[in-house]
Amino acid sequence: MSETHPMEAASAQTGQTAAAALQILIMAAQAIREDHQRKQPPASGPLPPVAQQSPDQHQRYADMVRATVQPPAVAQAMVTSPQWPQLATELGRLEGAGVNVQQFLSSAAPVIARVDAEVRALATVQAAPARGQDKSLGERIGEIIRKAVDGIAEGWAKLTGKDRPTTAVPTRVGAEVLAVMTARDAIADQRVVAELVNSERWPAIVEQMQGAHAAGHNPAAALAGVPQRIQQAAAAGITLSATEAAQGLLTEQAKAPAAANFATAAASASVSPQAPAVSTTAGAAPAATATASTPATPANNAAAAAATATSTTSTPGATPAQGPAAARTTPNAPAVNVSHGRGR
Repeated sequence: MSETHPMEAASAQTGQTAAAALQILIMAAQAIREDHQRKQPPASGPLPPVAQQSPDQHQRYADMVRATVQPPAVAQAMVTSPQWPQLATELGRLEGAGVNVQQFLSSAAPVIARVDAEVRALATVQAAPARGQDKSLGERIGEIIRKAVDGIAEGWAKLTGKDRPTTAVPTRVGAEVLAVMTARDAIADQRVVAELVNSERWPAIVEQMQGAHAAGHNPAAALAGVPQRIQQAAAAGITLSATEAAQGLLTEQAKAPAAANFATAAASASVSPQAPAVSTTAGAAPAATATASTPATPANNAAAAAATATSTTSTPGATPAQGPAAARTTPNAPAVNVSHGRGR
């Protein structure tokens, strides 16, 4: 097995901190905004329409993050993440509610610095619990996120002299953040990653990934084949979305013996650098096929067939071979010591 280069490992950990930090700030901003709105006097007339946010506004927030969040590499990874628009939008809502965004980021900065240290401490932990441990990596990431959101709420209260906002962090948040990390480790094309993690089907894909890992499969190995599967469908005249390709590949993987999955992953076990916040929508059930929620039309049937079709580089039920744009993964993925940041 190839060893991860120290610079690649550092890039991976930076990206992983950024993934967690984005989710932390989104949830903390939501909690503070809702608390602030509850304490405002009731409006006498109809609520004004929500103002459309501009690219310049998002750029202003990005500049604030770069100037406030530490370490600087984490701040940069956050504002260049496929999920940055989610946080920028939430910061716009926070500001629209009358909250000072710079104050909010200042209260959050020390917490994000601690999160960076805690994520780095998990760098050698595998996704499955180690001997003597009763918590998975996703559960431990969830604990870090919950503690951080509470820390930002407390810091905000001290900074502003206001009551501490009530926070509520979904129980699945650690699994969702870990799934984002896994997707960004496995897929080289960050446009594909952005389509996946920002789609309505992402919660269902997260559940498929969790089920795959619980069954002894390596979900990163399946996701690595998404760009190639899309290319193969296009060559056949079929438009296939990233979500359809991902769900089809994960469905194929679930039908294969787990040992075969990890044997395939072990054959390509070197680690490639990659770039990573995050949907917190809970609980959609995993789709049985790549197009389970799509109306059955001839075009959609063709897309479904393409999503689960045997590729030219894989056999039925086996882990898809990685395409030319796909990053290689470790047999124990998703581990937190896989690199992020390629293709920036």
